[in-house]
Amino acid sequence: MDASQATLLVAVAGVLGTVASGALANYGSRKVKLAELEHMERQWRANMAAEQHRHRNSEMKAAYIELNRTARAFQSLLQRHFRNLAEGTNFAVDPEQEDEARNAARDAYSEAQLFGSEESLEIASNFLNNLYAIHRLMMKFEDSGETAVLDEVRTRVERSRSEVREMRNAMRADLGMQSQGDR
Repeated sequence: MDASQATLLVAVAGVLGTVASGALANYGSRKVKLAELEHMERQWRANMAAEQHRHRNSEMKAAYIELNRTARAFQSLLQRHFRNLAEGTNFAVDPEQEDEARNAARDAYSEAQLFGSEESLEIASNFLNNLYAIHRLMMKFEDSGETAVLDEVRTRVERSRSEVREMRNAMRADLGMQSQGDR
C-alpha cells in the first residue's frame, strides 16, 4: 500500500468516524430524551394516582361524616323517645322528626355505599337496622303498651351505644385515623 492509498484510507476512516460519531451522539441524545420522557410520564401517573386517592379519601370522609352525624341524630331522638316512654312522661317526640332523621340516616348510608369499605358498611348497616327496629318497636309499644316490647327496646338502645362506637372506629380505620377513644 502506498502513501496515497494510506492517506485516502485515513481520510475515509476520518469522514466515517465523524459521521458515525454524529449519528451515535444523536442516537444517545434521543435515548436519554426518551428515558426522561418516560420518567416524567411515570411521575405524572404517580401524581395523578395520588391526587385521585386524596380526592376519594376526601369524598369518603365527607360521606362518613354525614353518615355519623345523621345516624347519631336519629339515635339521639330514639333514645329521648325511649326515655319518655320508659319514664311515662308526656313529652312526645315528633314522629315526623323521627321519620326525617331516619330518612336522613338512610340517605347518608346510601351515599357512603359509594365510598366505604365492606366492613364499615356492614357495621353501619347493622347499627342502622338496630335503630330502625327500635323505631318500629316503640311504635308497637305505643299501640299495645306491652312492657315486654319496652324491655326489647331497652336492650336494643343499650346495644346501639356500642354499635355507634364500632361504626365510628371502623370509619376512622378506613380513613387511616388513629382511634381517639370513645366519645
